[in-house]
Amino acid sequence: MIDVKTKLRKSYYILINGQLTLNAVPVPVFDTVAGTGAGTGTYVLLNSGPGRMVNTHQSLGTEELMRVDIVSTGTFVSNADLDTIAGQILALVMPTPQTHGLPSQTGICIQNVRVTNDYYNPLRTDGAVNVGRRMITFTQTVTPTV
Repeated sequence: MIDVKTKLRKSYYILINGQLTLNAVPVPVFDTVAGTGAGTGTYVLLNSGPGRMVNTHQSLGTEELMRVDIVSTGTFVSNADLDTIAGQILALVMPTPQTHGLPSQTGICIQNVRVTNDYYNPLRTDGAVNVGRRMITFTQTVTPTV
């Protein structure tokens, strides 16, 4: 059995990074934690969620959660902007029924990608800065191939 979380996050990062725009402005993607470059504006955070074993007699696998957190900060925050980014992410991750767009990673097989949760966090205001968030949780089965 291997730890699949880093490889799964890398697959999402490779797929999404550099592909998102809002009003013709690139939207940065960060792996897990927004560093000092996140600040204000719109950005996406990738965060591995809990996994659970789905072993069979023939294979060792896990059902893994991947949280994609779309964050918009500034004086004016719109759910429509969050929706625009979400639409781009959904089209990349699940381009057609029964397929996914995630690039393969050495040592793992990603299957059965689906959205299991999708919600807005309540708008938070902090003086002059507002923060809006939309969280999409993808669930997939990941099995080691080695």
